[in-house]
Amino acid sequence: MPLGSSELQADSVRVPVSLVTSRRSHVTVAPRPMIYVVRYCGEGDASTTAALRQAIEVLDRYLVSIDEPVGRELIVIYRNRLPGAVTLEVGYPVDQSVAEQATGEIAARPAPSGPMVATTTGLGFASVLAAERRLTGPLVKANRNRTFTWQGFKGSDFRPWRGHPSSPLFAPLRRDTALVASQSAKQPLEPAMVVLTSTIEAPSIQTQ
Repeated sequence: MPLGSSELQADSVRVPVSLVTSRRSHVTVAPRPMIYVVRYCGEGDASTTAALRQAIEVLDRYLVSIDEPVGRELIVIYRNRLPGAVTLEVGYPVDQSVAEQATGEIAARPAPSGPMVATTTGLGFASVLAAERRLTGPLVKANRNRTFTWQGFKGSDFRPWRGHPSSPLFAPLRRDTALVASQSAKQPLEPAMVVLTSTIEAPSIQTQ
């Protein structure tokens, strides 16, 4: 049961989503490989839904073409937030061997990892944007970091994609834990792990 379900789970580590509340929670996420595609869309539910459905179709078609099962967990990274527009990086966590085969439009990189702050969203992309403001506003003030936010969804939440469900939203706590372009997808990565370490308030966020 992956991120976005009633529990945050990676392998045998489970953290109840009830602990990731509208108050900001501090979470540590271990790295794992992912394949992804990039899509550009507006902020409306119709635009994000169309972009995500197309991205899922492209990723599924690619995995089938290399005789791999389709993804069971979806990761959506939100970048380059501009008024009325957002860049989506839409991907699946995969085995290292699958990441190494990525080609063409299909890219590979480590999934988001490191110390994160998290909060829950309601239904729809407008709720994601509101949650993003709760997370990134204090982060910008505390350590000038506003690199990206992201969510993970279980299979029943995106097959088919019907719009953004209620799910935890994450943002990196420090710049050096954000996605680093220079990291090679061919480097061995540890199994995924999500560990809730503490509940924090915005004034206590500090650079490390």
